[in-house]
Amino acid sequence: MKLSTGSSNQSWCDGNIGAKGVSYTGTTAELLTASKHPAIKAVIPGWSDFDFYASPGRTYGLFPSRLLKMWSDMVGMMDSNDGTSLGGQVRPVDESLLSQAVLEHKQNPNVFELFKRYKYRDQSVGRSVPLGDCTSIFWRKEIQESNVPMLVFASWLDAGTADGALIRLQNYSNPQKVVILASNHGGRFHASPFTVGHEKIPSDPSIDMQVDMRLQFFDRHLKGTQNDVDDWPTLQYFNMGEETMRDSATWPIADTSTRKLYLAHGNRLATESPSANSGVAGKDRYEVNFKTSTGSTNRWMTQMGGPVLNLNNRSRQEKRLLVYTSDPLTEDLQITGSIVAKLHLASTESDGAILVYFSVVESDDNATGSATTINQEVSRYVTEGGLRLMHRKVVTDPHFQGTAPYHSFRKADASDMQPNEPELVQIRMWPTSVLVQAGQRLRFSIAGHDANNFDRVPAKATPILTLFRSSKRASLIELPVISE
Repeated sequence: MKLSTGSSNQSWCDGNIGAKGVSYTGTTAELLTASKHPAIKAVIPGWSDFDFYASPGRTYGLFPSRLLKMWSDMVGMMDSNDGTSLGGQVRPVDESLLSQAVLEHKQNPNVFELFKRYKYRDQSVGRSVPLGDCTSIFWRKEIQESNVPMLVFASWLDAGTADGALIRLQNYSNPQKVVILASNHGGRFHASPFTVGHEKIPSDPSIDMQVDMRLQFFDRHLKGTQNDVDDWPTLQYFNMGEETMRDSATWPIADTSTRKLYLAHGNRLATESPSANSGVAGKDRYEVNFKTSTGSTNRWMTQMGGPVLNLNNRSRQEKRLLVYTSDPLTEDLQITGSIVAKLHLASTESDGAILVYFSVVESDDNATGSATTINQEVSRYVTEGGLRLMHRKVVTDPHFQGTAPYHSFRKADASDMQPNEPELVQIRMWPTSVLVQAGQRLRFSIAGHDANNFDRVPAKATPILTLFRSSKRASLIELPVISE
């Protein structure tokens, strides 16, 4: 990757260049560091794509056709410069070169059709380049060699942007300051389901505060201003439930331990492991309901810039899922990190999807914010995870810490399931941070589809899943708990 020396030699430039952006342009800002040009002194990637295969291109190995069709259509309009895209006409680099630039962009591939063919991470499409090579994860060596400082913004509730920010923080040597909100894509609107219901609410921290952080960061690294940026915590993050920002010098957070909860008879989440006699033969049956959904204003569709809404009560939707709920907590519980699900299951089909959800449940008497009471409870979405079953093989990530259990999504590691034969399926859910208060309950739910967001797998058959919870095949979730 090369960068011309022209810009840094202009009369209006002092030789110190910074780059910032949100989403696609956030990725572009980060990739600029891979040029290792000496003029690049700082970058601010916001809500960017660290690994486009994992989020949002082929999330869980599934195809998010609704999102990608909207994005593809927008990109197509921008390529043709027809003035109807979100940003209007693309600004010409030079009037004399405008027609030539538009002509070149018209030759770009159709993004939707490209991704429709992109089934495996190592699959080459288009110009014979794996699409994963276009994001930060591929340029790690060059980005680290640049040693360019980064101020990174992300959100717990925006696709996998927080996961990418934390994997980068844990594995890249560049000086980094990371800010994780509970916001929509771009950070304009608040998204925590402990505050947000059906209406848009300004983000926390506010847009003005986010802009001020950017200005201070650039002042420090582009102008040499002696401000307090160097003293900022390495990580600042929003803690849902508590509804406030926290900070940490490290990731994972110091004093993190693992707490196991077992899927138990009677749709319970239990602290004790299953006994030899675990109730009704130690298994539960679930016929996949293809009407289940997290809605159209969720962590995936916010990638188009809209708010995250209606996740403040999932009780009605959870009636369509296989659900396990804990007893009320006797004391507060701080969860910060990635929840891991380890499920022993069988399917009547050779392929399919598993979607898992973690929520916090409270009685309507204790509920806060705008929530709808159903059956005297409020269930607030916290995070999710998923996997297309053909990609269930767990392998060692050759490059990055903090990704276990890791699925390569490569063609050589994919295989069909043997129908009705139990296997261990492990899923690392998207990282989160939530304070669960005494009296509230934890809920873990299993689905086989998200109707608004992913194409159906399998296309026609309706799988019946068997979830095992016996002493020999104990299914459980592992919570990253912070001692306080």
